[in-house]
Amino acid sequence: MERGKYIVQIDNFYLNEFIFYWVYYNQPCKLILLKPKTIGLTGIKLIVDGSETDDFLSKAIEKIKCKIMKDNG
Repeated sequence: MERGKYIVQIDNFYLNEFIFYWVYYNQPCKLILLKPKTIGLTGIKLIVDGSETDDFLSKAIEKIKCKIMKDNG
């Protein structure tokens, strides 16, 4: 995954698993939780700036039902 800002859209049910992987990979980046307009979903803003963040995010996306989008803002 290329370096840059991303937003992860995740069901609230899977939010604890996402945080688990973040802690497991030694908290490789800052996470900013956002409240989206869709009930039952959470947005997570983060920056991919190295291999540790890439490893964490790749594993989380592989194991958890979530959607990742490039943040152009």
